[in-house]
Formats: sequence, C-alpha cells, structure tokens
Amino acid sequence: MTRRRRWAMAAITLLVVLGGCSALSPSADAPATDTITPVPVPSATDSAGTTPTAAAPTVRSDLDSFPGVSARTGIDVERLLSAHVAYLSTRSYTVEWARWTAGGTQSVADRFERRVEVADDGTYLRRDRGVGSRNVTTTYVGPEGAYRRVVTDEKTVVTPVSVRDDDPARERFAHLVAFEVSAFLRSGYDELDVVERGGRRYARVFATRAPPELAQIYDAYALRNFTATLWIAPEGYVQAVHYEFDLVGTERSFSVEWRYAYTEVGETTVDRPPWAPTDGTTRTPADATIDGPPPELTLTPGPTQSPDPSRGSRPAVSNATDPG
Repeated sequence: MTRRRRWAMAAITLLVVLGGCSALSPSADAPATDTITPVPVPSATDSAGTTPTAAAPTVRSDLDSFPGVSARTGIDVERLLSAHVAYLSTRSYTVEWARWTAGGTQSVADRFERRVEVADDGTYLRRDRGVGSRNVTTTYVGPEGAYRRVVTDEKTVVTPVSVRDDDPARERFAHLVAFEVSAFLRSGYDELDVVERGGRRYARVFATRAPPELAQIYDAYALRNFTATLWIAPEGYVQAVHYEFDLVGTERSFSVEWRYAYTEVGETTVDRPPWAPTDGTTRTPADATIDGPPPELTLTPGPTQSPDPSRGSRPAVSNATDPG
C-alpha cells in the first residue's frame, strides 16, 4: 500500500471516529425528526481582529501561478497534494480543525476542536477538547520525551506516552486534509477562481457534489446539502478547508460542519510546557485544579466570503437544537 493511500485511509478513519458513526445510528425509541438549522460558525478574523472581506476574483490566468492549478485544465489533484505536503514538511506550522454537529442529542450534539503546534519533525504540542466539556487533553512531544496531561473536573493527571515514529511529525500532520482534498476535488467542483486578502492571493475552490466516501461513512442517513470550499495558498499548500452537509434519517436529522486551517506557517515555535516532567515520571497532583477554560479556538480559513444561498448554503429553519 502506498504512503498516500495509507494516509487517505487514516483520514477516513479519523472521520469515522470523530464523526461518531456509531452514535449516529437511529434509535428505535427516538421521537420524530428534529428541525435543524445551520451550525453557528465563528467569523474568521485577521491579526487586527477585524473580519476580512475577500476582493472580487481576479482574472483566471492568475490560477496558473498556483502549483497543481491551471486556468485551462483545472486542478491536478496529485500535484496539489504533493506540493501541499512538500511545502509544509520543511516548515513549522499550526493546524487547527473543528467539527460541529447540531440537531441531535447526547454525544453527537456537540463540538470538537483540536489544535496542533508543530515546531519540527520531533516536537509538537496537541490540544483536544469538546466544547461545553471541561475535559482537556494536551499531548507534548519533544526532545525530553512525550507526555499527556488530562484535565477533568476531578483531577489532573500527567503520564508518559509512546509516540509513533514511522513518519516525521510535519509530514504526518500535513496529511490531515489529504482525504478532503482528494475526495472533494475528484468528485468535481463548481467554481475555481482567485481571491485576494491582505495582499495575498488564494485559489478558491467551491464544490457542491458530495464524494461517495462520505455517503459510505454515514450510510444510515441520506446525505444532503453538501458544500465545500478550499483555499490554496500561493506556495501551493491548502491553507483551509470548510465543508458542511446534512444527515437526514427516518427518526433524526443532523447538521455536520468541519473546518481545517493551517496558520503561522514558518513561525510556529513550541516550548516544553511546565507540567511536562523531564524524568519520565507519572504525576497526579493531589491538589490538582483546572487552570481555567482553554482559550477559544479561532480558525482563520483564508479569504472566506459571505454565504451565498444560491450556491448551496442551507436556509435557516426555526426550532433548532442548540449545539452547545
């Protein structure tokens, strides 16, 4: 099995685990289908804290300046993925991704966020949390070793952990969007243009055709209202991906939304956190307390534009379930 195919399979596994496929199975005791509305999404902001506005698309000939993109022939998916991994594999960066679900109950009516700061191939800091939950899991990997801290309402525990070493960290986390890039673009797209933000141009891809892989993952539901937008940076890496869809079942319906963003490319640094021991010990502080809620994860998905209902955005529906 080739490395790229292996990463694609790993990405599909991530969707299955984080998407909560088992939790999405219809319940015989469930009431009638809920009415749902689009999941609220934080506004993208620039470094000054203002919401950027994308400029009008430039001439299509500018597309030729992006690796793997051509105004005449469209997108070469293999070349784009190669450029994406090659560029990020030699630089530090921060990758953030989040999943929102709404319209259901219990474990699938939630939000999940992850942030990974990748300094080099052997040093990174990963933070996972579910919004609405005080449980936070942080993993540090560095020259001193690898440690994981789990913070709950009851206690804080720090333990040594083993880490995979078959692929360098920068390459491994660069592959996080491999499934989305490959599946979405191979299924076809509706628009391909260039937008500008802060003096930088991005190739923007907009698609409304759901890849068959998603339907297979959520086979207990009808998948509808799929939309996806990808932003490609001038250097050739996929700076951000945003996609959403509805899952319609006989007894329950859900809205699902995902966002990925690569930021601070070439500028990310990671220091050993003070809670990570250097002697390989396990620490369970007797007086452990939660050190406040983690900072809000703010995704910056490139030069995003306001939703346009004519291009597949979902209409608002009343009586929605608050995702929390």
